[in-house]
Amino acid sequence: MKHLLKCICLSLVFVLPLTTYAELIGEVVFLHPDNPNELWITDLTDTDNARLLYQQTHPIRDFSVQKNGNYIATLTKYSDPNKPVDIYLIDTDNINDPERMMTHQRFHKILDVHLSQKPDLIYTNFLPAITEQKNKHDKLGRRTSGIYLICNKEIVAPTVPPQPHIPQALENIIPPRDVLSPRVSLIKGVVTEHLELSPDSKYLAYDTPEGVYLINLETRQVLRVSIDGRLPTFSPDGTKLAVVYWRAGLLGFWYDLDVYDVPSLRHSNTIVNFNNHIEFKDMKWSPDGRYVVYTTYRGAFWENNTTYYHFAIPYTGGEPIRILDDMFENGVPKFDWTHVEEVFPVEPKNRLTTLWGKLKQ
Repeated sequence: MKHLLKCICLSLVFVLPLTTYAELIGEVVFLHPDNPNELWITDLTDTDNARLLYQQTHPIRDFSVQKNGNYIATLTKYSDPNKPVDIYLIDTDNINDPERMMTHQRFHKILDVHLSQKPDLIYTNFLPAITEQKNKHDKLGRRTSGIYLICNKEIVAPTVPPQPHIPQALENIIPPRDVLSPRVSLIKGVVTEHLELSPDSKYLAYDTPEGVYLINLETRQVLRVSIDGRLPTFSPDGTKLAVVYWRAGLLGFWYDLDVYDVPSLRHSNTIVNFNNHIEFKDMKWSPDGRYVVYTTYRGAFWENNTTYYHFAIPYTGGEPIRILDDMFENGVPKFDWTHVEEVFPVEPKNRLTTLWGKLKQ
């Protein structure tokens, strides 16, 4: 009997890690490491069958996928260094149509972009202090540092807005009257590098040099989550917020990850068993809300020899596991999920049964 129990226990040692890895499933869109104009799509359980989803005109620096929907927002870098970064929108329901420009070179330096499930599009613009002073009387009010919003109506049913008076200095920047130019709203004038909307677009989290903040977009109440930290990210049900912290001491440096309840911001858990990664490049939750998935890298961007690693760790604590590590020699620079578990009503209800499914046929 003892021999039998020992055999069972030894079997579990080998079976459990495989079971843990199998739980992390889902379909992802990723940026091809060798072709920055291309977005590819694959399933975590079948990466050998990854395929091209969309080839954009300009190289893609970053992107965000509408979960359980059909839009992808891309952050584009031009070959001309004098051109500012722009946001484009891809409609996977009409995958053969060209991407739609959303910002028309009206912003100095867009650092981050996020597309919520609604879908609402938010992004952050950075303007150097000396340039900010020069443009403080800009009547358009769209070039200052801050967080900007393009609401879902402008994405799903775009219209041609009335053309405002265009200062002479901006005549070659503002799009002509017959171009679909979405209405843009300044949510908050602040310098931030990373931001994210909650799945229901009710809360906005962002990081600053002074810490991480949470805005209730219905009441405009601003709450401070922490005095430092970065890369705030919401769980799929919007009830938790993960924030990563860089720590340093006599024995070196390390990262901690704190999880907070939303909207109370009560501290829920701290994960401390991270490896000594050089830098956290990205962070997101798994579709089922069980894991926090983070991206690290090794090497220098300017030397074109950067290697990317993606780790998933249970938000309650545990050992991290690698994902997307068997596709390319230097890994995948960026990925995003196509679906998450639905936790609040999204109209139309049955939309997701067909949108991304069409691409597989």
